[in-house]
Amino acid sequence: MNLSIQTINFLQFIIIGILLALIYDVFRAYRKYNKTSKKFIIVQDIMFFIISLIILIFSLVILLNESIRFYLIIAIILGISIYISVFSKIIIKIYIRFFTIYHNVFSFICLPFKFIFQLFIKNCNFLFKIVKKACKKIKNVVIYIYNKIKSIRINFLKFNKQKRVKNEKTKNKKSSKKEKN
Repeated sequence: MNLSIQTINFLQFIIIGILLALIYDVFRAYRKYNKTSKKFIIVQDIMFFIISLIILIFSLVILLNESIRFYLIIAIILGISIYISVFSKIIIKIYIRFFTIYHNVFSFICLPFKFIFQLFIKNCNFLFKIVKKACKKIKNVVIYIYNKIKSIRINFLKFNKQKRVKNEKTKNKKSSKKEKN
């Protein structure tokens, strides 16, 4: 490998370092724009690690044919340092402005859907109340019918019992009369 190829590789990996710092600034700007919990920060860091790992692996495979040199690590660190010292503050402000504009535009676009959704929820709540009242009335009607059927059944059983008792008495009387004859 001659010196010019190594110089080109060094510059390419400085650019890759700048790219990695630029991606990390997306996460930093989002954290500043939207206060996030520690769990979400951990998820963001894992996402950044995976993205940066993919970028580094592809750049090593495509640019260097899988050969790792020590000066490439220094080039990546140098690219990150250059980006952070020169561009980071400006880019974070741009990202925060982008997130604000994106949020406002997205909120404006979603406003009709939000209105429709709220109307739908209100109608569902109204229908739910009506169905709840209807179910309550149906329950009361079913309980009333059940109690009526129960009382009819009890009266019927009493009537049958009385009828049986009368029948037995009349049978007993008839049988006693027959025995006497």
